[in-house]
Amino acid sequence: MKNNLIMEVNQYVAVIVSFYISFKVMREAIRTGDKGILLNIVLGICCLALGNVYFFLLRIVSIVPGTISVGLFAKNCCYLFFIAALLEYKKEAGKRGDLYFSFINGATFVLTAACAYALLANNIYVLNISVFLMDLFCLVLAVGLIPNKKARFFACLMISISLLDVISSIEIFTLSVFLKSLSPLLYLLFARLIDSMKEDVTHAC
Repeated sequence: MKNNLIMEVNQYVAVIVSFYISFKVMREAIRTGDKGILLNIVLGICCLALGNVYFFLLRIVSIVPGTISVGLFAKNCCYLFFIAALLEYKKEAGKRGDLYFSFINGATFVLTAACAYALLANNIYVLNISVFLMDLFCLVLAVGLIPNKKARFFACLMISISLLDVISSIEIFTLSVFLKSLSPLLYLLFARLIDSMKEDVTHAC
């Protein structure tokens, strides 16, 4: 019961923090008028928050979600935007070519479509494989951006999210509780990232 209470409190905290942060960063993105990296990151954060709100509302109305749900799909859609942001950073650095970017974009779209299929067909195996491959894409792209000072903070966040996503799939209750407790911290770090990016956009103008 103590562990269940901890998870429940953590879920409430994560929902409140994610909803507040998503509102805050979306407002900042609209103010700056940026339609590139900043907007992609903000949309990714909003997808994560929508997934949290979905599960929170189900808990309020006492509905237990299935193994695969719309909220889970919404959270997985964040990878579309985060990978797009990582690719934009690589383009700015002049790394790779158009074929490379087209492959990553195409593969990410296919994996997102596979997640949608998994939701409709209630196929947990397709979902797990798709999410694992998107985690892998994020990891590879983010690690490659570590030397880039401008992208380093975001790259480290992507590495953290991808690793937490992979590790949390391990069915160890104590570890799962610990990893989920880090969610509010990640949202706060995202807010700091957006603030620093907003300052860069303002200085550039």
